[in-house]
Amino acid sequence: MNIPVLLQEKYTLLLEKKLEKPHRNKIVGQFITFACRQLEIEMPYPRVILNNDEEFGPKYKTFGMFHVEDNKIVVAAANRNLADILRTIAHELTHYKQKLDGRIHIDNADDSGKAGSEIENEANARAGIIMREFGHMFPQIYE
Repeated sequence: MNIPVLLQEKYTLLLEKKLEKPHRNKIVGQFITFACRQLEIEMPYPRVILNNDEEFGPKYKTFGMFHVEDNKIVVAAANRNLADILRTIAHELTHYKQKLDGRIHIDNADDSGKAGSEIENEANARAGIIMREFGHMFPQIYE
């Protein structure tokens, strides 16, 4: 099988050298605090769980979920680049903020996460902005 050079380069990037687990966890904690401040979320922050089950993504067809009923965020972490994990956290934290603002609630949670919806587009955009700002301060997230 002949893989184009561009795809080979992208695939190689996915085989990143991972940061040591304690350092990686520290950055995740710093990121959650940073993202919550950016989104003007006050304490207590929602519970964020990094799920290391390799079947999470295929099973749920997503890399992250915000559970509206108990303010819990679950993010797939197995075999993912740190920056991608952080972006998913920022996306789900944006949904949490949308709940705090009364825009997401138990009755509309399923519809609000649909691709192309205003709620979903906002979460994508805010996550990108948060990542760019955090990445300037912590460029090692892109290693």
